[in-house]
Amino acid sequence: MRSYTSCLLIVACALCAFAQVTTSRLDGTVTDPQGAYVIGAEIRVLNVNTGQSFQNKTDERGYWVIPSMSTGMYKVSVSLQGFKTATADNVKIDAGVPATVNTMLELGSLTETVEVSSGAELLQTATATVTSTLVGRQLHELPFTSRNITELIVT
Repeated sequence: MRSYTSCLLIVACALCAFAQVTTSRLDGTVTDPQGAYVIGAEIRVLNVNTGQSFQNKTDERGYWVIPSMSTGMYKVSVSLQGFKTATADNVKIDAGVPATVNTMLELGSLTETVEVSSGAELLQTATATVTSTLVGRQLHELPFTSRNITELIVT
């Protein structure tokens, strides 16, 4: 009976490990000064820490999405011929929390650049889910009355 309980505990821990989310989605819409959708705008996303870059283009509704982005800080650039390049710095991606970067392109040439320093929206309105990313130091400093593994899993 004791081995059955041990096996059950190991399976439960394995399922908890699979349930951990370490990525999130980055999306947004691109519009022109009149509010019309910009089709075919080139989206470039650069991970500031690792230098990894992603590219995408907007669809017929001006929408773009890059799924499965790892946590970190990103820089998003939007460009299209006939418009100024728009850049959003300090876009933070947290695990399980989708980030949205909506951009308005101004008329101009490709040599002109518009810098947006606000980054992604801080308020996540897509779902009622509340998540947080814990780093190793935070896990080490969590106050437990006992050093029981089930208490950590519940947390």
